[in-house]
Amino acid sequence: MPTTGNKGEWSEIYVLLRLLSDLKLFSADENLNKTDSFLNIISIKRNDNGEFKYFPQRGNVNVIDASTNETIFSISTSELSVLSKKIFNQIKAGRGSSFSMSSSVQNDLKYKVFSLIFSLINFDLICLNIIDDCGFVITITDGIAVAVGLLNVLSGELVSFTGGVKGMVISLE
Repeated sequence: MPTTGNKGEWSEIYVLLRLLSDLKLFSADENLNKTDSFLNIISIKRNDNGEFKYFPQRGNVNVIDASTNETIFSISTSELSVLSKKIFNQIKAGRGSSFSMSSSVQNDLKYKVFSLIFSLINFDLICLNIIDDCGFVITITDGIAVAVGLLNVLSGELVSFTGGVKGMVISLE
């Protein structure tokens, strides 16, 4: 069963992966057209229930837990480039505010690892919506959605998904 994604949330993931694969932040003119001017990216820091650093080194990007300085995961910039392009194409192909992630992308090991990393950091900064209780669905299997980032929900509470689908919170793991 394909995973359904919110375009806004996955666009932010795409931008993070693209920045990490290109290691450049380009400027734009007054019409938002990319120019030749850019800044090299040395690292990206995120603070979500703990601080994480994305640190490029010799063609790889290391994801580091800042509290322990332990490398959680390492991936090549070329793999990040391929993954970001796959995600971009899935977002672009979707209609409305959501899209279905193809099984070829879902089965990609790097997709699974990044889903795990993003679930660990709870999407507090990835989900930049104006509502407080914005979550992100990681998987949907047999009508059961696994979501992260719903910080204020209670067991038994009714929640709404994109498209008006309703669900009940069963587990707060």
